[in-house]
Amino acid sequence: MHFVRAILAHLSRRGVDEAALLHAAGIPPALVHHAEARVSARRYADLQTAAILALEDELVGHGPTPVPVGSFAAMCHWAIHAPHLAGALHRLVRFYGFLGRGLVPRLERDERRVVLAVEAVGGAAGPYAYELFLFAAHRLLCWLARERVPLVGVEMPFPAPPHQREYRNLFYAFPVRFAAPRAALSFAADTLAAPIRREPAELRRLLRHPLYEFIVQDLDRTSWGARVMAELHRDPQRLNTLPAVAARLGVAAHTLRRRLLAEGHRFAELKRQARRDLAIHHLSTGDRTVEEVAAASGFSEASAFIRAFRRWTGVTPARYRRAH
Repeated sequence: MHFVRAILAHLSRRGVDEAALLHAAGIPPALVHHAEARVSARRYADLQTAAILALEDELVGHGPTPVPVGSFAAMCHWAIHAPHLAGALHRLVRFYGFLGRGLVPRLERDERRVVLAVEAVGGAAGPYAYELFLFAAHRLLCWLARERVPLVGVEMPFPAPPHQREYRNLFYAFPVRFAAPRAALSFAADTLAAPIRREPAELRRLLRHPLYEFIVQDLDRTSWGARVMAELHRDPQRLNTLPAVAARLGVAAHTLRRRLLAEGHRFAELKRQARRDLAIHHLSTGDRTVEEVAAASGFSEASAFIRAFRRWTGVTPARYRRAH
């Protein structure tokens, strides 16, 4: 919900009807006030797109100056013709350097590391501007390579925020340093030698809904965390314990636990996330009853599901559905 509130932060003072944008995106206004609430990736992305168009600013008011609508798409059309990731990153930096507005990136290199550092030009930038810019830059490189591009680290020039746990999703659990002197992504130099594996026709499809595609892209189905999540989504009723999922994956329970920890995951958190995502999906689409949604999300009792859903969103499943 932090990210939803960030999108809304500058709408009112710019004369944009916040309630109308929320309604169009299918987000109940009541959820905005609940810090633990969740919305689907599609609804968040739709809200962001509407806010960008309303404000005519791709940083939705969080940058020092507005970034013209279409800037990111234009940069992508240039970057995709680079021979490798290093070339694409260089073109990204040159493009926003030419633009000279909002956040302006630069590259720092040595024999082992390449750093994409970003600074605000013409004033201060809010945390969401840095989150959005670095997230989009990294996910674009991952999309171009058709695989997760590893990060040596992420730096943010503000203290660790209350929503810091979401950074595991933003940057694929790569390490993040808060209260850093700058905003930056660091890569091992040899990582960026990977070739571009996308065609312009694919870029046109991506740019129809880029933020949504970046959020949901699943480029590493071989990680243990991804494999566990796939099993939890496939059969949440039967595969609801670590031993059950381990047996399905053909490993011992203690081995799976160790491999998940090595990737920075805990089974209980993955199960909670899978149940939450399934519940929001089923309530936002289709006409299943609350009892049916509870079962489809891995709960044996509707009452336990209702309590859990209220913890996640601040409202009951029935109220969430009515708002949609």
